[in-house]
Formats: sequence, structure tokens, C-alpha cells
Amino acid sequence: MKSRLSVLALATSALATSYAAYAAAPEGFTTICTLDESCAVESSTLVAFNNNGKFSYRTLSGNFICNGKTFGVAGKPAANSTCMTLDPAINSVASSSSSGTVQDVAEADAKVPSGVYAIVSRSSGKALAIADGSTGDGALLVQQDFIEDPHQLWQLEDLGNGYYSLTAYHSAKALEIQDFSNRDGIKVLQQPWINGWDQHWSLQKLNGGFYRISARHSSQVLDVYELNKKHGGPVSLWTYWGGENQQWRLLPIEVAQATTAEPAQLSPTP
Repeated sequence: MKSRLSVLALATSALATSYAAYAAAPEGFTTICTLDESCAVESSTLVAFNNNGKFSYRTLSGNFICNGKTFGVAGKPAANSTCMTLDPAINSVASSSSSGTVQDVAEADAKVPSGVYAIVSRSSGKALAIADGSTGDGALLVQQDFIEDPHQLWQLEDLGNGYYSLTAYHSAKALEIQDFSNRDGIKVLQQPWINGWDQHWSLQKLNGGFYRISARHSSQVLDVYELNKKHGGPVSLWTYWGGENQQWRLLPIEVAQATTAEPAQLSPTP
């Protein structure tokens, strides 16, 4: 594991500071408008831009134009490009079973492939991120409007024992619980990997394609504190009660190395 983190750190340091992010087709998303049309969404909604099978994401609110500029896509988008959000029918199915009981679990021990992911809150449409993009030990976990920055991406690795490590892509440091605490509201932060139980995470797939993310040492889950919807809002550990602020969508992203001729970019997952 330590060698994996060392390799990741070296790869991360070689990345350009500006690049486009492309991901696999998002599960459960539906088209809301086409290229150059005016679109509207509710506050803090994750929107996908489908540019000929390459998906780029932004957290948006209110009115916007469905084009490459909105989503930071370089060059001319394909004429059939569209903007997409989560299908309301799927959201309502998930809502009807978000009671905090076992009935909302579609797959108790979900098997998720190792790889790089964006992790987006159901309640706010914002992504897990390290505050200020810090690489320092103890930097806090927050939610941010998703703009595809490296400190908003996570290396998920299957540990082979039913748990996963979550490593900040920009710093190669692992997500862990402050002071190994099991107190509701305790902070979540990044620290060097030591294989502690408070650095092990389980994934339970919920109805609607969302996940709850539970700490091994306490079985408590990642939780947007007090249902906060602001950019920079804190993410803590809390006992699971089925709230939308405790449910997360995993967006797989494939990272391509930079070359001397081109900046690094994230490519579609096959």
C-alpha cells in the first residue's frame, strides 16, 4: 500500500495545474437540454455535459447555457452535445426509501472497482474536497462546487477485506477520522496512510444508485454537517439516519498522464 501511495504522489506531482475532466456516462442521468440552449436547474445541482461520449461536470444553479465554455471544455463541442442531470424519477424512488432503515440498502456490500472518482453529495450537488486544496497533514474534508480540480478527486482502492481506502488525488494522503473518535460531528481529514481502521471505509449501495460511506472503526458515515449546501461546508462523521446529506454518488474518472506536448486530462472510462 505504501508503495502505491508513493507512486500516486509522484504521478500527481507531474500533472499540469489545468486540465479537462472526462468520465464515464453517469448512471441515472437524463438529458435536459441540447448544445447552446438555455437551461435552468435548482440550486446546487450536479450537471453533466455530454460531448460526444465524453462527460464533464459542474455544480450549477439557476440559468446557464449548455456549451463548452460553461463546463470548461476546450475546443468546439460536437453538434450533438447535451446537458444532463439526475433523472427525477430515480431521485423520487430514492427519496421514498430514505428512512434510515435497512430497506433503503439495495446492496449491503457493494463491489466498486478501484480507481479515481468524484464523490458528490445527493443533498447539495457538491463534491467531496480537501479545504483550500491543501496537501498538508490534517487538512479538512469539505464539500465544494465541482470544477474538476485534483483536490476534488479520490483514489478508491479495494483493500481486499470488504473495505476501501480513500486517498486524496492531489496529495496522496488518506481520508481518516480525527483522533480515532466515534463522536457524532467529529471532523474528517487527510493524513498519511498507516492502515488504521479509521482509514478503512465500506460502501453500501442505496436505492437510486447512491452510496453511504461508512468508517470501519465506528460504522458512522460521511455526512454533510447540518445539511449545509454552501461551498466549503464541512463534512463530518455521523450516525446513519438515512438523510440525503449522508448519500453520495460515485463518478468514475480515468486519469491520463501529461506529456510534454499536452496537459494532463481525464479520459472516459471504457
